Amino acid sequence: MKLNDKIRQLKVENSKLIFQNACTKISFAKSKTNNFAKSEEVKSLQSVINLLAPGYSDKNNRSDSYVKSGGEKNGPGYVIGEPGRKRSSCDQIGDRN
Repeated sequence: MKLNDKIRQLKVENSKLIFQNACTKISFAKSKTNNFAKSEEVKSLQSVINLLAPGYSDKNNRSDSYVKSGGEKNGPGYVIGEPGRKRSSCDQIGDRN
């Protein structure tokens, strides 16, 4: 009987890990999409600035290098747990342990 209990426990743990992995992938995809959208917005605003102020020097613009790098200055994973975001079932899986 102990072996069946251990198998059941491992199956539950495996299911939780699979679910957490799926949530991480979803969070990463959302972050990547959000990052791309913000990067495009910055590029657009930079174009407007350049049109309105042709003498504006890009050398002094720190956001330009940020945009060119894809906005990944702070590394991956910094969006997870962002303030103001509603909790989802993915957030709550860790609370069940």
